[in-house]
Amino acid sequence: MFLVILITWCNLHTGMTFYTECGQTHFTSSTGTIQSPNYPSDYPPDTACIWTIAVETGGFVHLTFTNYYTQGCCDALTVYDGPSIGSLRMA
Repeated sequence: MFLVILITWCNLHTGMTFYTECGQTHFTSSTGTIQSPNYPSDYPPDTACIWTIAVETGGFVHLTFTNYYTQGCCDALTVYDGPSIGSLRMA
């Protein structure tokens, strides 16, 4: 079972190019921290971070957000239930 988390910090518009990528392809430890590049300082413009969290069949993922600040016009957090951003969108 996979859970994909896509976090974008950018100006969202058609045809944009992400200049900075971050994240982790297969996050399998039982606990961990996901944060923006340079946290708690500013992150680079046009950044896309993708984390793929893998758990065994029957397992579950519990996400807790302790600090989550965004610019409403530009930043997004999306969670998918599956191995890619083409999977079922959960949040």
